[in-house]
Amino acid sequence: MKIYEQITDLIGSTPLVKLKNYSANRELEATVLAKVEFFNPAGSVKDRIAKAMLDDAEAKGLLKPDVTLKQETIAVLLNTVYFKANWIDEFNKNRTEQDAFTLADGSAVQCDFMHAARHGDAVAVEGYSLASIPFEGSLELFFLLPDEGKTIDGLLSNRDLAELLDDSAAEYREVEWSVPKFSVESK
Repeated sequence: MKIYEQITDLIGSTPLVKLKNYSANRELEATVLAKVEFFNPAGSVKDRIAKAMLDDAEAKGLLKPDVTLKQETIAVLLNTVYFKANWIDEFNKNRTEQDAFTLADGSAVQCDFMHAARHGDAVAVEGYSLASIPFEGSLELFFLLPDEGKTIDGLLSNRDLAELLDDSAAEYREVEWSVPKFSVESK
């Protein structure tokens, strides 16, 4: 039995299975094979895409190669290529307002922002703040915000992602949320 060093080593080495009955029942002369993608760690062909995205982020220096992530965190990252869930506490549409969103280059664009005051765990330390909004099904969306005048690149250049997402210093308190409305689509 082969022993793997990490969960990502399992991605993509999924077996092919000959579907003899499928071919026989349809009187096919061709050999029909099925790729068993549910053998991937998160159970989907999406694991391959997510791994490619993580490898690309590491190659671009957005993730440091020596970042230590828990195995369950890797599984969650691998399974977030497709994600659809409902907030536990929806944003009130009447509190949505136009505001300026600052882009990475420092310029600003106007867009809709959702506003809410929620109680939950949050981290506020030198350089950045971290808080999350819960979804149904025990899921959370984390927001990592650099302090005024700081950049995400600056945060990532001297810390690893695991350190930034460490919520051990979290305190339960009220958080004023102002989140730009966004959607992600692909074709």
